[in-house]
Amino acid sequence: MALALSAAPEHLRADAKVYALGPRGYELVAPGQNGFTCLVEREHPQTVEPVCYDSVGSAAFVPVALARAAARAAGRNEGEIRREIEAGYRSGRFRGPARAGIAYMLAAEQSVRDEASGEIIRYVPHLMFYAPNATSAALGLESPGLAAPKGAPFLIYEGDPRAMVIVPVH
Repeated sequence: MALALSAAPEHLRADAKVYALGPRGYELVAPGQNGFTCLVEREHPQTVEPVCYDSVGSAAFVPVALARAAARAAGRNEGEIRREIEAGYRSGRFRGPARAGIAYMLAAEQSVRDEASGEIIRYVPHLMFYAPNATSAALGLESPGLAAPKGAPFLIYEGDPRAMVIVPVH
């Protein structure tokens, strides 16, 4: 719970909804009242991604995280899980954010999967702004992904309803 909450600014922590990973997937450990949802995501089994989503991200991304964790707990392999999630987006079970919003990833300790290389890397605290269907060119971003110049904003899921501008915070 402490690691999940470390993703959020101090003023949001007390009233945030919090999920913790248990033997069957994520379990609600704090009901929250401010519209923010904090959890330690594991988009890949080796990543540790403390994140706190606003209400828009809570509606769009938390159901995917819950489904992914439940599928892992049920013993499904990673390829099958990725295919199920992508099928969920195509079918409308999962949707990208309905509008712009923010997710905080301010924890000092985090590891993420670099989409370009597939490697698991340590990453710096950062903010994620939802930018559905955005492209780097449209936003004037020089380089997509973690290969962007150090400290520069960059886009992930380019051209996708899940697109997000990542802004490192030092």
